Amino acid sequence: MTPCVLCDASHPHSRMRRTSYPRLHWCTCDWLGRAHNAQIPCLKNSCRCHRLYILQFGQLPSVNPGPQSSEEAEAFPPLSLALSLSPPPSPFLPRSPPSLQRHLAFEQPQSSYLLTFYPTRRGRERERGEKVMFPLRVPIFAVLVSLTVGQYDDYDYQPASQYGPSSANCAQECECPINFPTAMYCDSRNLKFVPIVPSGIKYLYLQNNLIEEIKAGVFDNVTAELRWLVLDHNQITNEKVAKGTIDKLTGLHKILFSFNKLTEAVIPPSMSLDELKMMNNQLSKFPAGSLAGMQNLTSVHLQNNELTSKALNGVFKGLNKLVAIDLTNNKLKKLPSGMPSSLETFYGDHNGISSIAAGDLKELPKLAYLRLAYNQMADAGIPAGVFNVTSLIELDLSYNKLQSIPEINEQLEHLYLQANEINKFNLENICKFSGPLNYSRLKHLRLDGNNITHADLPHDSSNCLRQASDIIFD
Repeated sequence: MTPCVLCDASHPHSRMRRTSYPRLHWCTCDWLGRAHNAQIPCLKNSCRCHRLYILQFGQLPSVNPGPQSSEEAEAFPPLSLALSLSPPPSPFLPRSPPSLQRHLAFEQPQSSYLLTFYPTRRGRERERGEKVMFPLRVPIFAVLVSLTVGQYDDYDYQPASQYGPSSANCAQECECPINFPTAMYCDSRNLKFVPIVPSGIKYLYLQNNLIEEIKAGVFDNVTAELRWLVLDHNQITNEKVAKGTIDKLTGLHKILFSFNKLTEAVIPPSMSLDELKMMNNQLSKFPAGSLAGMQNLTSVHLQNNELTSKALNGVFKGLNKLVAIDLTNNKLKKLPSGMPSSLETFYGDHNGISSIAAGDLKELPKLAYLRLAYNQMADAGIPAGVFNVTSLIELDLSYNKLQSIPEINEQLEHLYLQANEINKFNLENICKFSGPLNYSRLKHLRLDGNNITHADLPHDSSNCLRQASDIIFD
C-alpha cells in the first residue's frame, strides 16, 4: 500500500487514490482509519504537490480525527497553517509539540521548508497555557505559500521520484536511484535541453522530451564512462548538436537516437558500440568510415529515413560481429555493397529495389532472414539461383512484380510471394528433383493475390512439399 506523504507514512491506513483526470491526482488519506478523508491534488503518482495546485486548491477540507466530546468538537475549526522555517528531523512529521499530533504535512522538493497543516484546539490548550495558532484566511495562506516554496524551473518536470530516493550525484531535473546510482532518468519531463551529466553516470535516459539541442560540455564528465545514451522522441537537429559532445563519447555501448529530426547520422567514436538505432529521422547522409573498426557492433536500425544505396555503400564493410541491419522504408534501389559475412538478418521492405546482383547473397553465408517486400522487383532483375542460399530460413518477396516462383534452396522454411503477378507454379524451382531423401523443408508458402489457384499445383508436388503445413492461394 503506497504511503501518502500527507499522512503518517507508517500508518497502515495511509493510502493514495488516483483519478483519471489528466496530470492531476487526488491524494487521499484515511485519518486513523476513520471514514473522513483529507484530499489535496498532486502531480502524477505522488502526494508532493506543485505550487500552482496548492494555490488553486487553497481551501482544503477539514480533518475529523474521530468521535469526540462536544467541547472538543467545537475546538476544531477548519485547517490553519503553521510554517516551520527550519528542516524538521523527519521528512514527514515533526514529533513536537504534543498539540500537533493530528495534522497533515507535505514536503516541497528543492526546499528546506515544511508546510504543516493541523487543526487548532482553542479549548484545552488555552486552559493549559499553550499557544494557539489562529486560522488564516485563504489569501494570506496563498501569499505565504508562494513566499516559502523552494526553487521551481520553467518546465514542468515531475518532482516526485518514481524510482525511490534519488542520489545526491544527479542533475536537478532528473532522478538517480540510490539502488542504481549509475543511471540518470531524465525521461518524460518536457526538458528543452540536455542537463549537465555528473561523473559516475553510465546510463542516461532522455527520451520523450522536447530537447532541440545538445550544448557543449554537457558530457564532459562522462566522455569515457557513459555506456547508454537514449535520446528517442525529441526534436534534435544536426545543427543543434554541438561539437565535442557525442563525438567525444568513446565508451558508449548503445546510442538510441530515433524519432528526431536528424538529416545525417551522428556516430560516437566508440569501439565498444554494439547497438545503433536512428530510425524515424530524416537521414539522407551517412558519414563514410564512421563505423570503421567497430568490431562489437551487432545491430543497426535505420528504418524510416531517406537513405539511398549510394549513401550506404561500404558503410558496413568489415564489421565482423554485425548480425542485423534494418533499412525498411528508405530509398534503396539495390542492396548496399560491402555488407559483412556475419550478417544474419536484413530487412529492406518498402524501398525501390528493382534488382539484386548475382553475387550479393553469396557473400552472406549466414544470412537467414531476408525481407524485401513492397519493392519493384521483376523476374528480369533476379538472376537465376540468386536466392538459392543454404542458410536462408525466411524469404519475403511479397508485393513485388514477379511472374514466376524464384529458385530457392531446399532448406528454406518460409516463403512469402503474395500480391505478385505469378501465373505458374514452378515446382522445379522449389525441388530440383524429389525422392525419399530429397524434398523441400518448406513449411509456409503464401501465393494469395496472384494469378494462380490450388488447381495449378502439379500432381507430383505432394512428395516435394511433404512438410508444408499450409499453402495459401486465393
